[in-house]
Amino acid sequence: MLVRRQAGLAWQKVDELEQRLRRMDPRVRLTAVRERLVEAEHAMGRLAGARVRVTELRVVQLEARSESLVRGRVSAVSMRVERLAAGLSALSPVAVLERGYSVLSVGENVVRGVEDAPVATEVEARLAKGRLRARVTDVSG
Repeated sequence: MLVRRQAGLAWQKVDELEQRLRRMDPRVRLTAVRERLVEAEHAMGRLAGARVRVTELRVVQLEARSESLVRGRVSAVSMRVERLAAGLSALSPVAVLERGYSVLSVGENVVRGVEDAPVATEVEARLAKGRLRARVTDVSG
């Protein structure tokens, strides 16, 4: 029985050595490395594809957000320009004339006070529609 047991242990040792030898065989090791490399390439491809899809989605989201922000900014600037234009229009000399005012002048000089147009001075009044010539007959103030 002892001989059988020793023979069994010896065969077990031989099997272990054969397996070890097979694992150390460069061809077996190379095949295992190739298999791991192929698996790694597939995993990288899946990860890269997923990352590209995530990046594409993020780009689409950022484009939509940018468009929204630009539209909002353009709208705000447009409203401000309209307000400023309305203010300028109200201050326009033509708009002042349209409201019934006139601009008096003596020659090339605008009349700003009675001292600029004494009695008997000929003045010109610019109106919204046309001009008048008049002579000063009285001053006060």
